[in-house]
Amino acid sequence: MDKKTRILTSARKLFLEQGYKSTSIQSIASESGISKGAVYLYFNSKEEILLAIFRMIEDEVWRKVSSINQDPSLSAREKYRRQIITFYNEVMENLQFNQMMLNESGIELNEAFYNYAREYRYRLQKVQEESLLAIYGDSLSMWLGDLVISTNGIMQEFDASIVLDNLELDSERLADFICNVTDFLVDGILSKKPVPIFNEKTKLVREEFLAQKENEKHEAINQQFTKLADLCESLVLSDERKQTLQETLELLKDALEATQINKTLVKALMSNFNDYSELKADREKLADLLEVR
Repeated sequence: MDKKTRILTSARKLFLEQGYKSTSIQSIASESGISKGAVYLYFNSKEEILLAIFRMIEDEVWRKVSSINQDPSLSAREKYRRQIITFYNEVMENLQFNQMMLNESGIELNEAFYNYAREYRYRLQKVQEESLLAIYGDSLSMWLGDLVISTNGIMQEFDASIVLDNLELDSERLADFICNVTDFLVDGILSKKPVPIFNEKTKLVREEFLAQKENEKHEAINQQFTKLADLCESLVLSDERKQTLQETLELLKDALEATQINKTLVKALMSNFNDYSELKADREKLADLLEVR
């Protein structure tokens, strides 16, 4: 387990045991078996650690959803059903952590948390819209946004029942119920043809926000790559090893400029930096941005 993962795993454990407010950076460092200074190499604050834990949980959800969506043996409806199961399993697997966050008083959620929540919500909406369009076809396209918001409202109430009321609900039964309710909503929408609430202007706000986040991420990747390249240049190495690093950087730069980043290739190229301890922290930061750890 790398240092960053150790920090996040230890922090999550301590937040559950002691509460977020009562946990210090020093206690996280001690639990991780590293120095306090080493923690600050990865995170500037406890708030950043908390946000990274949420992102770690989210990344695992998206990895599972992506795997479901890429399975050619599944029908569009079964993919949607399994997506719902995945989301509820995440709620149940992280139940104590979610309850701890709700019970903690005085946690100040800054702009970074607000943007994270907004980005997650928008990404979820897009995935659901694509799934519903695949199931019900273009005839529903005018009301896709409204249908997603309606089904999400139902799902969120079940979330609340699990987290706030400690109800033990079966994720597969929930998914079956929501799929059936979605059928009912679609039949009603196509029959009544109400004026859509979620219009193109609303959708544009979402798309602009997601595009902004994507641009910010791309810029962060470029900056981190440049920093890593500069560090490579500063290393005192034999001509042969210097040449190998330079070739790796050139190949990596080409891979990052591709329309679709090949993560398998990027991960393989990044492994060429593993032998250089001076590059470790910046290599890991770039790997995190590229989601290839």
